[in-house]
Amino acid sequence: MKLKSKSGKDIVATLRRLGFTIARVGKHYIMRRGGVIVPVPYHREIPRGTIKAIIREAGISVREFLEHDP
Repeated sequence: MKLKSKSGKDIVATLRRLGFTIARVGKHYIMRRGGVIVPVPYHREIPRGTIKAIIREAGISVREFLEHDP
């Protein structure tokens, strides 16, 4: 499976399935799980490179992200 560009809403849904909660919403969704805080841009389309950076900040693998993808 390959990573594709997605909307911020889709990324938030995937992170919520992985146990993250929405801490705050502004220009970005601020997602939190324990001590890990991950900002997710509030855009219709987020490029693959940005999604990879979000995954890296979240401390999860690309495979784990794709397994929980809606």
